Amino acid sequence: MKINTILVPTDFSELSNEAVDYAFSMAKRIGAKMVFMHTLEWPDHPDEMTPMADEGYAFMKDRGNAMLHDLVEQAEKEGLEASALLADGVPFVEIIQGARKHNADLIIMGTHGRTGFSHVMMGSQAEKVVRQAPCPVLTIKSPQHVFTPA
Repeated sequence: MKINTILVPTDFSELSNEAVDYAFSMAKRIGAKMVFMHTLEWPDHPDEMTPMADEGYAFMKDRGNAMLHDLVEQAEKEGLEASALLADGVPFVEIIQGARKHNADLIIMGTHGRTGFSHVMMGSQAEKVVRQAPCPVLTIKSPQHVFTPA
């Protein structure tokens, strides 16, 4: 299987940065193009707070674009082809659509590795992507969640 395009979703957290670093390493080895993706999950709340919410959304969008641009520049400095994708919506849905749109051969993303009640309450964007993605998904788990046999 030839991997030409790697989709790298990020929320710019420390865990996502680990997945980004892993994706850089792999893309360099195999010569794949990278598509960095960030999703803004911004609820619509039309009320008296809407003007402030609109300003907050504009700030988050500008920040997301700037951080994605930094990743693209970093990739290009390392001789890799890269692009950025900023999406609005539910992260796992947008990631799956982004993978289809960019014909991704692989998705590399972080996962918190939650189990039990916290997993039930918070859900897992990564798990939903793994189950529904049109291509293989490589998840990078938080180093704080180390397997220990029972």
